[in-house]
Amino acid sequence: MNAIRKIVKREGNELRIVLPDDFKSEEFEVIILSSDEENNSKEHTDEESESLYRLSSDGLAKAYDDEDDSFDNLKVMEPNPKYNK
Repeated sequence: MNAIRKIVKREGNELRIVLPDDFKSEEFEVIILSSDEENNSKEHTDEESESLYRLSSDGLAKAYDDEDDSFDNLKVMEPNPKYNK
């Protein structure tokens, strides 16, 4: 999973996000959080923030991993006939 974290300024009611050339995804999930000064206090050092970001990113990658075998067919009580993997 590719992840980008950056602070952008709004332009009216629009946000412009420039993606790096090697970012190949075509569809995105966007979460917008305010970065107001009151919400952007320096509670963590840059190293701590990077560690927390990496932990969050790794957790999301694992949560959306296609290789997850924790739900095999033996545990499914009633398979969904519309689901084709």
